[in-house]
Amino acid sequence: MTNEIHFEKIPETVVLEAADKKVEFHVRAPAASTIQGRLVPPEGDPIEVGKPSDGDDWHAEHSLSPDAPVGLWVLQIRADELEAEAEFEVRWGWLRRPVRISFGASVPEVVYGEMLDVGGVAETLIDDEWRPLAGNVVSIMFQPRDRNERSELDTAVTTSSGEFGVQVDPDESGFLWAELGLLTGPGPGSASVAIAIGVIPGVVAIGVTFGPHHMTRSADGRSLRHRVTVSGPGGSTGTISVRYAPGRRRPDQDDVGQGVVQVQAGLGGNYNTQIGYRKGWWRIVHQGARTAYRRWKKGP
Repeated sequence: MTNEIHFEKIPETVVLEAADKKVEFHVRAPAASTIQGRLVPPEGDPIEVGKPSDGDDWHAEHSLSPDAPVGLWVLQIRADELEAEAEFEVRWGWLRRPVRISFGASVPEVVYGEMLDVGGVAETLIDDEWRPLAGNVVSIMFQPRDRNERSELDTAVTTSSGEFGVQVDPDESGFLWAELGLLTGPGPGSASVAIAIGVIPGVVAIGVTFGPHHMTRSADGRSLRHRVTVSGPGGSTGTISVRYAPGRRRPDQDDVGQGVVQVQAGLGGNYNTQIGYRKGWWRIVHQGARTAYRRWKKGP
């Protein structure tokens, strides 16, 4: 038996409206004798979905009612002795009830390249009482002080008590805030108050200092431009490698990722390249007298 489970069809986001919403799943596991699945909602007990397959191909449907739990759902699959899971989000089409989110950082200032602890609590109003909003995706957003450019640094998922926390590493000084992903767009109470964060320039390798890693998606959405300045005695020569990793979760720092392109330094240590758009995580590796690794950054 091939040691793989393939999720052929699973939604990325399901938006709840006034009527039930049908969700379809398709999973293959080459050479498996049977496949079965269940759904794990953000709150409540797991739900058996579909029937066990008679072979290596499994199809299932499940209807989500308008009042189904919003947040991160998990499809768990068992194919003979193999197990795997895939996630998808369920959101409201409009704000069903009031929500609020608090947010804070461990310190007001960090040295470039160091991780910053951020977190907070998400709640919703039920029967005149604020209760935890569990299993919901929270985006940690950033905007530089001097530019109107917003970007998502990372995501976290609220616990059963509504709490969330994650480590981020902003490129430069600016503003951080948290946004709940329970709606298709921003809504009242779904974003926290922004806080100011200072970033002190720091050397990431002997003779090398990275500037902010800018990523701009093209108007047609097909390409992604990467710009970074590498300064210091070793920064204005050599090459950078732009590396990529897919997925929702931030890759480990020792994950080398996939090499996409190498770029020679321009005037003043400026590196600039445009490549095909991919959704996921990106990092810059400077290759000169010494190799310097920038941390993974989520793409737009």
